[in-house]
Amino acid sequence: MSARARERVLPVVRASLARVRRALPGDGPDPAAAAASWRAERRAVARTHHPDRGGDVDAYLAALAEVDARHGRLTTAGPPPGRPRARRGTGALRRRARRGVRRARSLLPRGVPGARRWASL
Repeated sequence: MSARARERVLPVVRASLARVRRALPGDGPDPAAAAASWRAERRAVARTHHPDRGGDVDAYLAALAEVDARHGRLTTAGPPPGRPRARRGTGALRRRARRGVRRARSLLPRGVPGARRWASL
């Protein structure tokens, strides 16, 4: 590995090692327990402030943001950064696939389970 490549890779490796060390057991709070605590607090907020239970929307969102900040979580508005959005535009593909399945079922012999012997109106 060249010196230049090593200079580019070394900070990334050090950051990865630091993350792994922070996640080792005994070096901090248990991630599973922290996640369970976060979920329990969010449920408690939902029980008291959720609009479906007679609470105010602004108070509910403020309380959730406070719980998230206390646990070091991102705000709850929108998807997390870096997470890909759901893909759209697959309707045509689905329609084509359904057409193919209908065609295949109509070609099956009568005695085969799944064979189609009627017409859609």
